[in-house]
Amino acid sequence: MPFDLGITRNELKEAKERLAQGPPRYPSPTDFFLHHTNLVDSLVRKAFWKARSEVPSLSVCLLAVGSYGRRELAPYSDIDLLLLAPSQGGELAPLIEKILYPLWDLGLEVNCSSRSVSECLSLARSDLHVKTGLIDMRYLDGEYSLFDALFQLFGRSLLYQHVPDFAKALLEEIRERHRRYGDPQYVLEPHIKEIRGGLRDFQVGRWLVRAKHRTDRWEAVLFRDQVCEIEGAIQFLWTIRNEIHRLSGRRQDDLSFELQEKVASLLGFEPGPRGIEEMMRRFHLSVSQISNFTERALDRTLSEPPLGKSIFSSWSRRKIDSSFAWSRGQIDLADPSTFKKDPTRVMELFRTSQLLRAKIAPRTEDALIESLPWIDERFRSASVVNQTFLSILNHGEGVDDIL
Repeated sequence: MPFDLGITRNELKEAKERLAQGPPRYPSPTDFFLHHTNLVDSLVRKAFWKARSEVPSLSVCLLAVGSYGRRELAPYSDIDLLLLAPSQGGELAPLIEKILYPLWDLGLEVNCSSRSVSECLSLARSDLHVKTGLIDMRYLDGEYSLFDALFQLFGRSLLYQHVPDFAKALLEEIRERHRRYGDPQYVLEPHIKEIRGGLRDFQVGRWLVRAKHRTDRWEAVLFRDQVCEIEGAIQFLWTIRNEIHRLSGRRQDDLSFELQEKVASLLGFEPGPRGIEEMMRRFHLSVSQISNFTERALDRTLSEPPLGKSIFSSWSRRKIDSSFAWSRGQIDLADPSTFKKDPTRVMELFRTSQLLRAKIAPRTEDALIESLPWIDERFRSASVVNQTFLSILNHGEGVDDIL
């Protein structure tokens, strides 16, 4: 018989409703995530303690992985657990059953895998899903030394090694996923999580920042304006997802026509078609911003020269003019201070990109963002800027991409 965790299924459902509804009436999604995750943590730990009291001889560690590890549980998200053992071949099935049954009785969608540290590392080398799940691992209870061993070894031997290869694998996964779920511009009932620019794409960007810069603070590598933009976009998507879970009473990530009307009303948009249209306009803007964030993260990772070749990078650079250089198939700055010295060169960069049909290098994009304070009335009225802009329009090819 499963043991009692001190709360019934209905009481848990009511507790989730209270978290989602206030006060205030609609808290930020991050506030909900924090309180919801804390609630689930308390139940999972209680189940783990009671299970271990009946199987006391095992030395194990319980981890949260995936969205649960990130503390980003929507109302009916899956709860993914990892039971870590010191060695392979341990008989953990009885313990796992005793952990899961009382949680299942509460209506929680809980999954639990069991592995040793060496098994985790071996699987992560060959399985992208396992690797990305471990990026977000979080200690819950049990033998902390097992968690620490996995955390340290995973970072040193996997996460921080061969980062461009990791980016390539993520890019392949993204392309396949986008092919299945489509472009949000052409999908009338979008999948919040898997569509281009959806929640999964945001995670890809964060994983790359974590792997490349060794920090879980994705905002630390962006400019302030970019952080505000992405923060607003992801908060909006999280809010929509929380509401469609709550309205459906189950895990649901498709924003159907029926749900669009209900969610728009709950989020304070004008009743009727006009409010739905306004909400979806903001949705499309948000997924576009997240898609750009992820694409930039991929570009920055994939455009870096292999380790050991950076000191010879000048060999592969070809000067275009005094301001720009051709590097690894992209347009780079010959002088990092180009735009500060002469802001009008910003427009010339776009013209050069159009003529060469070449992408702008990530660090040049960063320099563009830094130059925004100099894009003022003086810049707009400069004759060279206007002449270059007209040249871009008159050229015809690639105008849409440039603008």
